[in-house]
Amino acid sequence: MQTKNHIKLYKSGKMWVSALVGAAALVTGIQASADTVASNAPENNQIQTVQVASKATSVQESSAAATSSISSNTTTNNLNVTESQNNANQTSASSTSQAATSQSVSAQSTANSETSATATSEQATSQSAQSKQTETPVSQSQSTATSEAASQNKQTPKEATTTSKTTQVSKSVKPAQLKNGWDGNKYYKNGQALTGLHEIGGKYYRFNTAGFVVRGIYNDGKNKQYYNRDFSQVRNDYVRFDTGRVYYFNEIGNAVTGLRTFYTANGIKRVEYYDPSFNKVRNTYHRVDPTTTYYFNNDGFAVRGVREFTNQNNERLIEVYDDDTMTKLRSTYVPTDNGDSAYYLNANGFAVKGLRGYIDANGKKQIEYYNDDTFKQVRNDYYMLDGGKTAYFFGNDGKAVRGIREFTDADGKKQIEAYNNQTMTQMRNAYYMIDGNTSAYYLGNDGKAIRGIRQFTDANGKKQVEAYNNQTMKQMRNAYYNIDNNRSAYFLGNDGKAVRGIRQFTNLLGRKQVEAYNNQTMKQMRNAYYNIDNNRSAYFLGNDGKAVRGIRQFTNLLGRKQVEAYNNQTMKQMRNAYYNIDGNRSAYFLGNDGKAIRGVRQFTDAKGRKQVEAYNNQTMKQMRNVHYNIDGNRSAYFLGSNGKAITGLRKVGKTYEYYDNNFKQVRNKVVSINGNTAYRFQGNGLAKTDRFGYAANISNVYASGVRGFYNGGYSYPAGQCTAFVSHILADQGVNASQFKFLGNGAQWAGNARARGIKVDRTPKVGAIVGFGGGYGHVACIKKVNANGTFVIAEGNYSGRAYNERTISMSTSGVNGIIHF
Repeated sequence: MQTKNHIKLYKSGKMWVSALVGAAALVTGIQASADTVASNAPENNQIQTVQVASKATSVQESSAAATSSISSNTTTNNLNVTESQNNANQTSASSTSQAATSQSVSAQSTANSETSATATSEQATSQSAQSKQTETPVSQSQSTATSEAASQNKQTPKEATTTSKTTQVSKSVKPAQLKNGWDGNKYYKNGQALTGLHEIGGKYYRFNTAGFVVRGIYNDGKNKQYYNRDFSQVRNDYVRFDTGRVYYFNEIGNAVTGLRTFYTANGIKRVEYYDPSFNKVRNTYHRVDPTTTYYFNNDGFAVRGVREFTNQNNERLIEVYDDDTMTKLRSTYVPTDNGDSAYYLNANGFAVKGLRGYIDANGKKQIEYYNDDTFKQVRNDYYMLDGGKTAYFFGNDGKAVRGIREFTDADGKKQIEAYNNQTMTQMRNAYYMIDGNTSAYYLGNDGKAIRGIRQFTDANGKKQVEAYNNQTMKQMRNAYYNIDNNRSAYFLGNDGKAVRGIRQFTNLLGRKQVEAYNNQTMKQMRNAYYNIDNNRSAYFLGNDGKAVRGIRQFTNLLGRKQVEAYNNQTMKQMRNAYYNIDGNRSAYFLGNDGKAIRGVRQFTDAKGRKQVEAYNNQTMKQMRNVHYNIDGNRSAYFLGSNGKAITGLRKVGKTYEYYDNNFKQVRNKVVSINGNTAYRFQGNGLAKTDRFGYAANISNVYASGVRGFYNGGYSYPAGQCTAFVSHILADQGVNASQFKFLGNGAQWAGNARARGIKVDRTPKVGAIVGFGGGYGHVACIKKVNANGTFVIAEGNYSGRAYNERTISMSTSGVNGIIHF
């Protein structure tokens, strides 16, 4: 056999590198499996054959030891490649060691419909001299590992333009060495070529059983994968083939089938579908189950929203797909025009048109109408029937209305129509009963409810009157119809006829009413009394002709405002009785003549207690929680929450008022509340306050007395009992002119009496006790005990700033109690 060595020259920059092909222990034959080739052929089982042939030229090879001649016969290896193969074939290469023989490889590759990604396309133009077929160009990603196996140089898997030529060389054969890393289209680790799937430099590569790296489509028997022109595996990305087919390879590099849901970088949800052949479907439906269908558009995305199209019968149709799930909607409404209309999608998911009758969820018959051209639900419009003799009217919800329809016509006038509750057709020239048959509409020739008075003579020849409310158009039953410019009225009874004479009735609220109607004119009596109970009471028929309840306010013939009250139950005029008003926060008191009283009312209650009330002279309302001035404004009553004048202590903010047993407010007087508390009430009725604004309990004298003792003042030197007491009196609000310059303590009682100040021998809290003998002494009474003894607070007693002790009027030296 003649030995032939093949040398390929590679251009890199300006340098030519020659690579010896066919060295010892190198590849002698290459076999490629179908799925390592990305084919340009369709995937419809038409087999595309790809042939690659290599011409052999005699080469003489010599070594340092001897020159040997090796002959090589060119062998053509034919390879059929089809994508439909399910076995995990991969590009293989058989290497004959020590033969130093390079074989040309003729490969026939067959594939189905997918072609290689455009980004990796490169034409394989080599032809086999033995092939009788015409070659179809394929992309480089379809190239079998044959071309890679032919080169034994140590390239990384980047494409380089190669020029193949055969020449004769002689070279020495060097012994094989362990390899690591890329060598041509193989990757070595510790001298062993890798096989299977491996991660190298952050990318994934697949090597066939012969160690050659795979490129293009790869089928491992279960899943389909794709390897780029740089041999790296595609993951999480699309691959588009020349035929327009698109695969998507997932995170582990497998081509997906079925539904794929994902979100775009803008957060938009998308759904795609890949058929069992891994191809992304477009412009077609995919039915998941009888109720779940998608439609994929020209981009292969599931559509959302409204889809309009014309079918093969040239019928225009509308479908709607859910905005979130993108599944086809069926048997449901879809709002349109900002909610002003809607489509209805039938069980097949197509928008209906024309009349649609159905039974709703409550078992009630309904009718809708959908425009024949737009498919949109008709709302707030008529649909004429029977040549215009009647009609449907479709409401805001698109349903044919039943019963009453109220609307405003083009002239701005309120109108009423009625539609049969069973047929939903418009009623004309007929009564339509309403309000539980307590009233009715009368519908004219045009279907509109009439207004105003209807007079007629009944079958007995008696004049009758009916009235239809001008606003509501309701037949007036148990209702009034005002006449004579609202100065009177008819009352229409249960049958809608105007009543005559006295009418006693219970209204819709369950309240009894009394009215009177003229027997001839049927007009209602108004603004008149009707005496009852032998003139001990009366009804008053008001402006509306009803006997009034509650308050009646009017001006009498003398021009004076008056108030009457009528019992809310009996409607009788109230006399000698209260009538509560303002949510029971006040009241009127009605006198013998039924008129509300004014001013003060004094009376003895049911328990024999004297009471005082006051009624405002203008409004006649009982005064509550308020003062009522008396005695020329020198005093006042305070009317409590029940309107009764109070007695005793009343808190006002931080201070107090006091009302004596005669209900009058105490002013300019000290009042002892109990044995420990006393207040000085001023001219405005309020207790004197301390510097913090609180009512000053004149029993609390410590701070005032001590301050006076140390500071003196009010004509008295510091350190004296008189200074101690003077500051207490000042803080209690006593006018300083009453206690200044009263002299030594022994002189206070006499000098105070001379000034007209009350001095006696009755101890009271807040009063000043005087002591005679020598310079004397003064002290403030802090507490009065039940046994007649009393506690005094004093300064300069035994030289102390403050002292308390209990004494009595029999205590030595006491010369009087001074009441400032």
